[in-house]
Amino acid sequence: IRDSSDPVGAGSNVYFINPRSSYVSLMEYLIQPDTLTEDAADVSGHCPKLLPNGKIEMESCVPLDMIIMFSDGDPDSIYIYKYYWAGNDKPQSAWTKHTFNGTIHSMGLINTQLYLTLDRNGEVTFEKIELENAIYEDGLYVDNLDFIVHLDQQLRLQGTYDIQTGYTTFTLPYKPNMTTMRIINAQTGFILSKAAIDEDLKTVSVHGNYEGPYHFIGKEYTSTYEFSEWYPKDQQGLAIVDAKLQVRGMTISYDTTGEFVFRVTPYGRDPYETHFSGIKLGSSIIGAYTLLTGEKYFGVLAKSKLLKVEILSDSYLPVQLISAAWEGYLVERSQRS
Repeated sequence: IRDSSDPVGAGSNVYFINPRSSYVSLMEYLIQPDTLTEDAADVSGHCPKLLPNGKIEMESCVPLDMIIMFSDGDPDSIYIYKYYWAGNDKPQSAWTKHTFNGTIHSMGLINTQLYLTLDRNGEVTFEKIELENAIYEDGLYVDNLDFIVHLDQQLRLQGTYDIQTGYTTFTLPYKPNMTTMRIINAQTGFILSKAAIDEDLKTVSVHGNYEGPYHFIGKEYTSTYEFSEWYPKDQQGLAIVDAKLQVRGMTISYDTTGEFVFRVTPYGRDPYETHFSGIKLGSSIIGAYTLLTGEKYFGVLAKSKLLKVEILSDSYLPVQLISAAWEGYLVERSQRS
């Protein structure tokens, strides 16, 4: 593990840690091409309380424009900084946090594959995460699916059918320390339900004959996207902070998306949710997955101050958000001159 003071390179830029009291900042050292001016920008300034202090391990994934960080101050999570340069402009500067059901001991990067050693309930596992959404043949992913299956500790296995018991059994290479697991047919995308888990034998069984085709097996996890606070802007593009904004609703544009939950938490009030099922009358088939492209309007009806709006998904189906637009009522407290 590198010491916190050791930087990592990404193209012509260098990234290093700037420790603070309880948190750390990720600094991006670069040279302005026109003026040859050296500068170090805080790329975590828009989320100053995200990265916990501690001994930091960093990896740079140059092909995917990522900086991956792990801190022993939060041993269950990794943090990913995703950026994108367009000439001298950086239109994307985003952070994500990924929390695992286990304690991370170390990590390493080979090309676009991230390797982790984790302690999951006393059992040490060596796991791999493919960071690149690689397309294999004819625009499809594994087998015949047109999307990537989203499951944690995911495996691709074939089962063995027992004609006497009427169950198909899948043997896992690890102890399934979870109460529920998803089994997805790798050719049809269908879900097999009512799985019986035996932690001692490391097996998962499902009623019926599913011997032959491969199946994806793993645990569902919840992904959350939280919108930052909205500010109206003036003609110069500056935020109008001395105004009252009542958000009426949002229109979410999505592409090749299964299902998600739109959650609104107004300040001082209980949250309320709207479920987007991904089902469209006239085109959805019972028992099969549906991926839709379009847009949908969601009501908000709350003040923008301290408003939390989130999109959550615990489905194995993808959620790809293209854009979001809000509408509301604006009342300025003072007039500018």
